[in-house]
Amino acid sequence: YNNGQAVGRRHFLVRIPSDELFLGLSKDEPDDKTTHQSSHAETGLKLCAVGSLDCQVVPFRQRDLQQISTDDTAYLIDTWVSRLSHVLFNEVTDWPEITARDGAHLSLNPEQSVYGHSERPCWVKADNGHLLFKGATFSHQWFPLTAKTSVSVSESTGLICANSKRLIDEDNISLAIQGFHQHIFYWFLITLQKRDQDLVTETSKREALTDQEIESGFAKLANVVRPLIAAPAQPQQSPVLTACLTVATYLDIDADIDFTETVDDVTDADLLKRALQRLQLRSRTVLLRDDWWKHDSGPLIAQTEEGLPIALLPRQHKKHGSDYDWVNPLTQQQEMVTEDFALSLNAEAQAIYWKLPESATSFWQIVTESTKGIQSDGLWVAGMGIAAAILALLMPIASGLLIEHIIPASSVDLMWQIIIGLVIAAVAATAFDLTKAVALLRIENRIDWRLQAALFDRLLNLPGAFFKHYTSGDLGDRVLGIQIIRQTLSSSVITSLLGTIFSLFSLLLLFYYSWKLALIALVLIFLSVIVTLIWGVSQLRFDRLRISQQGEVEGFVLQVIIGINKLRVAAAQSRALSVWARAFALQKQHFAATQRYQNRHEVFQSVFPVVATLSIFIGVVWVLQNNAKDLQLISLLGSQADSSSLFSVGDFIAFNAAFGQLLAASTAMSLSVTRALVIIPLYERILPILKEEPESGTNRQMLGKVKGDLELSQVSFRYSEGSPLILDELSLHINAGEFVAIVGPSGSGKSTLMRLLIALEKPDRGEIFIDNKAMSTLDIRSLRRQMGVVLQNGRIIGGSVFKNIVGSSQLDVDAAWHAARQVGLAEDIEAMPMGMHTVLMEGANTLSGGQRQRIMLARALVLQPRILLLDEATSALDNRTQAIVTESLQQLNITRIVIAHRFSTIRDTDRIVVLDQGRIVESGDYASLIAESGLFADMAKRQIL
Repeated sequence: YNNGQAVGRRHFLVRIPSDELFLGLSKDEPDDKTTHQSSHAETGLKLCAVGSLDCQVVPFRQRDLQQISTDDTAYLIDTWVSRLSHVLFNEVTDWPEITARDGAHLSLNPEQSVYGHSERPCWVKADNGHLLFKGATFSHQWFPLTAKTSVSVSESTGLICANSKRLIDEDNISLAIQGFHQHIFYWFLITLQKRDQDLVTETSKREALTDQEIESGFAKLANVVRPLIAAPAQPQQSPVLTACLTVATYLDIDADIDFTETVDDVTDADLLKRALQRLQLRSRTVLLRDDWWKHDSGPLIAQTEEGLPIALLPRQHKKHGSDYDWVNPLTQQQEMVTEDFALSLNAEAQAIYWKLPESATSFWQIVTESTKGIQSDGLWVAGMGIAAAILALLMPIASGLLIEHIIPASSVDLMWQIIIGLVIAAVAATAFDLTKAVALLRIENRIDWRLQAALFDRLLNLPGAFFKHYTSGDLGDRVLGIQIIRQTLSSSVITSLLGTIFSLFSLLLLFYYSWKLALIALVLIFLSVIVTLIWGVSQLRFDRLRISQQGEVEGFVLQVIIGINKLRVAAAQSRALSVWARAFALQKQHFAATQRYQNRHEVFQSVFPVVATLSIFIGVVWVLQNNAKDLQLISLLGSQADSSSLFSVGDFIAFNAAFGQLLAASTAMSLSVTRALVIIPLYERILPILKEEPESGTNRQMLGKVKGDLELSQVSFRYSEGSPLILDELSLHINAGEFVAIVGPSGSGKSTLMRLLIALEKPDRGEIFIDNKAMSTLDIRSLRRQMGVVLQNGRIIGGSVFKNIVGSSQLDVDAAWHAARQVGLAEDIEAMPMGMHTVLMEGANTLSGGQRQRIMLARALVLQPRILLLDEATSALDNRTQAIVTESLQQLNITRIVIAHRFSTIRDTDRIVVLDQGRIVESGDYASLIAESGLFADMAKRQIL
């Protein structure tokens, strides 16, 4: 405004519903003006109220408020202050250490901040010194704090806390509101300036993204004829993200993911973690020690001495003793890792693991995906196999020459030539076999590294309902079956490949010497293969039964180990042994059946070469008889006989040697194929893991920072088809930051509701929404990372107290101590022999039930989740510890859902939801539910009595 006239455009500030207060601006400025601020007159800003249709404004003066009750006046003022605070001061922390409450007198030092306790403001004032708010200082003023605003102090001082009602009674509310309005105009002006800056930044960012898309499109066109390993450079992209995308490109993972979210004030470690989560790649921390660059350990992300993140990519072929290249994220240049460069890197790096594409569910898809990048090694194996097969032909040829020409002619020179040639061939064949073995070893290592980790990753991504159908031991046996498949395939495929090559060249040599005998040999080989395959297929039925029974036995053994203490308490060791013995005996019966088929096959393979050789000798006799008849006929006709066309002794020796090679190769090939048939039942056991849809995938929406708004819409659920409904068309809405308790009699569906909220089960009907997004469309891992959960059957893991609290996160010991103090566990830990590093055994039987519960509570709180779910998490706590935990939960500004049977623990919750037979029968706060005399009141009375 200028001279009372509106100049410039309007800016929306806040919407005031009906029956609420709209405070105007005072013409008088407060005596104690805030530093770095201007009055509304100086800024040229004024409030402009625009009414909606049928809006009626009731004017009043400050003295008119004295005519209504103090409670109503305080409520109206609190609503006005809260609405303006939420518009301009919306930087909420979910985990405040200090909160202001009415009547409190807090001691604050400059390193601390104090937040409001709830949405209704609590006014604070420093005893001495200055209050600091977003860089502005003010003294001797009251300032309103809500859950989304905080202040600090310039020096250690006391802080007086009061609500609006108290300020009204002490006649300080007018001065407090004037000071608050002063802040409003200053920060609204700052907000407008920031909006203009953000608009410029967003425009520049949009232009940069457009250029990036164009560059990426042309880069993909160029990659058609000249593939690149490194990801194309992207403007204003963090080196960490570039390194991640480079590794993803190397792993043939779709890296077309938007990373435009802000990365300000985020460490490289956190940014790397976020990027890998977005790419759905798993990693682990490794140490770069010894001659690490000389051994292929998969792609790595490391840091230089200057802290620059780089991608370390394995080379296709070792060069100058190095197995790695490194890619500069700034220039995208790829260079070989030298010894000096390797030793200059930081000791820790992240090993990145390949993931199995979601579409890879069939056997051939898995083989195709897992063998990408090994084509060159495969060509080496095939090439060396062909070379060795050609060299192997020298032996039968040399044998024929020896008998046919060298010995009859007593030619010593030719003999030495043959010997030298065979020695050279043997040396060359050894070199070929060595090269083939190295290439084969590289293939096996790369497939092992990719496939086993990828399958475990797929298993860990499956929904919780999948695991109900299998025991842990059985699942472990199924997943490890991929290792047996890989070993069988690598040996069988290579054996079959080389056997085929040998057979082909040997068969051609047989036809060269005698096509008649070659046909006999071909029939014999075909007969051997057919018999072997028939027995292999017959054995397959028992292999299926044996492998399936083996999974059941291993699952039972693991259950016995886990529950050994329960078995001892029940004195049921002998019964467990008898159950195991029966299951193991059945497994051995199937194993014996397969062994009988293998024994028959071995007997056949022992007898068949003799029978085959005898058949060849009979065939030779037949061929020689035909040769004699041909010679007699030629002599009768008086023609000149062409001895070169007849089957000679040398030809026989060469043919017999070549047939021996053919028979050996074909036998090995048929045996390897028979052994490879075992992969069929192994793959059938892995198939359920591959067919099940993962919880996280590229077709699911990644969640950013969760607000915590939860809604269940007409949700029905039963654990199995035909069983009664546990939840029956249940609808419930929980606001972000709300503290809700779920109560009800046993079997009412409380724990089932909790399992649905953490996606361990899926609703049969209805939908669950997180921040207005359907859970069925979300990446569940991105949701669970922002959840803290304590279930009824939670367990302590083997390891230190510190590791039990922080888990696999990178949090330090200070974070663990803070979580321990929140749940009243710090004193217990300090009394332990090694404090936070005291080692606990599996199950932690040396701890009390309350201590175990508090460790699990600390585990849920340490990551500062946005949603906290507790299922009977405080049932074993004493009253003192319960009070500490309750106080900590009340201070949090996150969504909290608690299932409790002890109603004394939920008195101060925002809302109590009562379930009965899968439906909500009551809802309200503690006082109102007690007054209704319904199901909740009856349950509460039984506890009081």
